[in-house]
Amino acid sequence: MAASADQCGGQIALARATGDAAPAFEVRPALAEKRGELAYILLEGENTYMQCLVVGGTDTEDWDAMVSVVHGNVGDGHPVDIPEPPKRPEDITVLSTGSSPWGERPDEASGGGITSAYGLAGPEVEAIEVTTSDGTRAQATVDNGWWAVWFPNASPIDKHVTVTTTGGRAYTTNLWALFDFTQ
Repeated sequence: MAASADQCGGQIALARATGDAAPAFEVRPALAEKRGELAYILLEGENTYMQCLVVGGTDTEDWDAMVSVVHGNVGDGHPVDIPEPPKRPEDITVLSTGSSPWGERPDEASGGGITSAYGLAGPEVEAIEVTTSDGTRAQATVDNGWWAVWFPNASPIDKHVTVTTTGGRAYTTNLWALFDFTQ
């Protein structure tokens, strides 16, 4: 996974319309998951988080990476507040959800795109089950206060997710209601 994360890059540079030098932000893997030729990595840094999908192996020169970045307040007049962890230990927050095409070359391994959601998880969150509009189900990876789920296709994620706590309690919540669209 470290090699896949290296392909995502260890820094994010924020482009500026003014032409001034862009500040760089260090990022490190928060969680990662690999399925076949696809590796999904969620990276975090100070006021920054990003998701990265790498297709192809790290031992081959035929690989590609898709990166989606959110920056926090960097003093450029466009602040994005990075939310605090959930207030209750059994809750989750949502930082991003959506679908994206796979760059300019739809790839069989990626299904031509990616649908993903990620956010922060309280310490009592053990599992999150997510379903897409076409009925595909997946368990999110939950680790180190983060959660992420991704599908190698462009079907939207259904708004209802099931969260299971370490005590075995399961509840359904509205993913879209947890997402702060003001960011």
